[in-house]
Amino acid sequence: MFEGISEHATKVKHAESEHNVTKDFTIRDPGLTPLGRQQSTKLSETFPHSDNIGLIITSPLRRTVETTLLAFPQILDKKYYSPDSGLGIKGRAELLLKLDLQERSALPLKKNPYT
Repeated sequence: MFEGISEHATKVKHAESEHNVTKDFTIRDPGLTPLGRQQSTKLSETFPHSDNIGLIITSPLRRTVETTLLAFPQILDKKYYSPDSGLGIKGRAELLLKLDLQERSALPLKKNPYT
């Protein structure tokens, strides 16, 4: 397609969020739990191919954005982090929030859609 551009995609599910623990699926747009933040940070240490990524696409849901920002500071551009955080790399990967990646139901998933 384009010379030097890979067409490889990797799916990453969000880390543990509040409603995963409480089983309260009425929580609108829950954030990550402390364990979820730890899981995301661990992913940043082990994720392969970091140098080859130019775009990260995620849902605009809070838990997915939190997972993305914590998991990929070595990949994402600095503009996605506060200036004094020291996170991100100037001129690196873009972040695209896609509304159509959101869940379509308020009910819990009965099956993992990513397997």
